[in-house]
Amino acid sequence: MGDLTAKFSLAEFRCRCGCGGDHIDMKLVHALQQLRDIIGRPLWVNSGFRCARHNRIVGGAPASQHTLGRAVDVRGAPVSTIVAAAMQVPAFRAGGIGAYREWVHLDVRDGRARWVRR
Repeated sequence: MGDLTAKFSLAEFRCRCGCGGDHIDMKLVHALQQLRDIIGRPLWVNSGFRCARHNRIVGGAPASQHTLGRAVDVRGAPVSTIVAAAMQVPAFRAGGIGAYREWVHLDVRDGRARWVRR
């Protein structure tokens, strides 16, 4: 059980560098819970919040939505399944959806963005 939503906990979104940064936009968390409910199976957060240092280390975009706590990279179902389900979640449909080989980037930015990187 989660402490933010039924299935997600704050610890899942913490910066992976160990700095303890865990700023996360609740709009993102609620949208992710909607996505998980649509898919009907667990999703794992590869990357949630990133501090500026960690974002540079992993090669994130300089103005990455991750550094604002508005983005997440998830896995746990086929990429095509996650993308199709994300299109049913209003916050993701209006924000960013990026498909990669093994995960999907989702964000709640102001403005639509789509990409595929294999």
